[in-house]
Amino acid sequence: MAALGEALELCTCFSEKDLLSVDSDGLTGHVIITCKTNSIFVFKLDDQKAIHSWSVRRGLVITSPSRWTSGNSYISVINKQNIHTWSKEDLNFEKSTKKHLKFPIHEILTTEGWDPVAVCEDGSVDFVDNIKNSYKGNNSDVKQDTIFSCGITGTNNAVCVICLSQQKDSEFTITHYWYKRATKTWTVLVTTEICPEKVRCTSSHCHTAGSTTRLYCSLSNGSMVVLDLSHEQADPVRCTVQTLPGVGRSVTFTVLDTHHVAVTGTTQGQQEGIGIFDLQFGTLKAWRPYPGVVQPDVKIYSHHGNVLIACGNSMYMLPFTCQKSTVSSILGQHQQLSTGETRHTLPKCFDWPIDGSNPIKEQMSNQQKAEELASLLCDQEKTKTHKNFHTTFWKLMGCVKEFQSTWYMSPLFTDVLTRCVTEKKFWPKEEIAELMKIYSMPISVMPKLVEALIQHGEICLLHTFLQSVSEVPEVCLCKALQYYITAEDEDLAKAAHKLCIDKLPSDDKKSFRAHKAYFVNSVLKEAFNDVFLVDYLKSLDFKNVLVVLEHLHLMLGDQLEDLGNEEDKISLELVEMEKEEGEEETEEDTKREEDKEDRKIQTLCQPTIPQIADWICVLLDAHITQLIISPDARLLLINLHTSVASQVQFYDELSTLEALLDQLKAKCSVTSKKAVGQYCVEVLHIH
Repeated sequence: MAALGEALELCTCFSEKDLLSVDSDGLTGHVIITCKTNSIFVFKLDDQKAIHSWSVRRGLVITSPSRWTSGNSYISVINKQNIHTWSKEDLNFEKSTKKHLKFPIHEILTTEGWDPVAVCEDGSVDFVDNIKNSYKGNNSDVKQDTIFSCGITGTNNAVCVICLSQQKDSEFTITHYWYKRATKTWTVLVTTEICPEKVRCTSSHCHTAGSTTRLYCSLSNGSMVVLDLSHEQADPVRCTVQTLPGVGRSVTFTVLDTHHVAVTGTTQGQQEGIGIFDLQFGTLKAWRPYPGVVQPDVKIYSHHGNVLIACGNSMYMLPFTCQKSTVSSILGQHQQLSTGETRHTLPKCFDWPIDGSNPIKEQMSNQQKAEELASLLCDQEKTKTHKNFHTTFWKLMGCVKEFQSTWYMSPLFTDVLTRCVTEKKFWPKEEIAELMKIYSMPISVMPKLVEALIQHGEICLLHTFLQSVSEVPEVCLCKALQYYITAEDEDLAKAAHKLCIDKLPSDDKKSFRAHKAYFVNSVLKEAFNDVFLVDYLKSLDFKNVLVVLEHLHLMLGDQLEDLGNEEDKISLELVEMEKEEGEEETEEDTKREEDKEDRKIQTLCQPTIPQIADWICVLLDAHITQLIISPDARLLLINLHTSVASQVQFYDELSTLEALLDQLKAKCSVTSKKAVGQYCVEVLHIH
């Protein structure tokens, strides 16, 4: 399970082309942003404030990202040969400690518990304090071309530095350097990875996995290769090779944990964004569109539970959570088979003929014809136009209904429905409505159906789907809720009129108008699993979360008010029953009857008190951090707390009353007759 929160703007202090890197600071929740020709900034993620900043002199270029060392200082490289070290107390960058080298430095790497390591452009590697003396000129241990990526991992006993260089179009070299505390020497291991033809390695990251170092490499064909490196052997152990669905050729990524990566360029529909992939099962767990306009090579990082992405002149942060996936959690998340792939064979079972009107041969011929028609519908080349698709579809429906063979057509119906919802040239509305009626669709195709209905504005079909399916997936509930909240009131009113839902009470004090409230409440009345719903609700826009919470709070107040006035209603009904026969109703009585009827309709449209309470709980769980720090939610949270506190007090008083009634019942109860045997002597006292 994984979730990606809503994007928040961290800062607007750089040009995306000048951005060099974003790294973690020594303090929790702090990041260092390094720009090539401008400045170095330290930002606090919790409140998006700049803590420190240093500017370099004009004409100087920062060639290595500024990083935090274990010695409580910052380190960076200027013009590839000048190593600068400074602390947080140093306000002027020019007064930092300088160390000049006669050879170029590719990058400075740091990891917790170890001194900073310098990687030279020729492939030489050593600690910064020793690199000046240990540098030999041309590195004879390994033949390095241009290094396009390097990284570092460390444990208590050893540190590993990894450098990747491209030798040929379909090959790249992995050089990993190991330094052990026990031996105090560097060991160099070299291996070459061969890619498919015309495929290159575009980017890489490394991550500690127990006693080994795990290397993640993205290829230009959209694949992700995971390798385990060890100091005992040069050749890595290939853990997995996953082809990430919906990912383009030029992507960047960052490692979130051992099994999850955040990848840019992930496509959903026709929109690109950021996706969290589970490499263990090859599934997309969460997705968000880009918060702004991005460059072709998107720069993405992950620190302190947040994904950071550069868009234009701004840096955005998206909070994320990742949990280890299981087989049960990924069911239904794999993509459907495409048109050209092999399909499942249908079961060949037939009913015994009761009479001669339905022989077995005729039924076999009908089944074969149905399979051929379904194959035509799934083939986009043979049914290009809506007219051909429409004619073929209703021929298929005729075959299915004539021999009542809906049950064995379910696999092909799923493929036909997938074709309907993914078709871009035309919109087969009637065909989708018919498929929704005649067969029980699997859960795996429901999210695609809901997304297509929302994209085409089919409010009536969406409402029909939610009402007809007994167990709606939680992802579909979240998508439908988001759509109903953002839909225009006029469109919802037209859809309600088509569905013969006209008489709805209106109230100007409510968060939604009558028709929008009806459709939103239809989603709130659906059954759900709170564990799964909380994960999907994290993708709900925060402004919509506030609107839904306000709507739930108002409905909760109405429901509690109805319970409080129930006794008054009963008394009023008794008074009305005592009216004399033949007495004419007054205008006040008529108005009271109308209000009573409106109240009855409104109660039927609203969810129950337990349902309202459950939705309030899952919304608070999904967005607890943003609700706490957002000033817009403060008044709403206070109102919710007041309502809950009053109900807690009310139920406490009921518990006290229950105890008093139990005592009164015990004192007033009639003593039960004691059981006696067959023979007894009783003494009666007469006063």
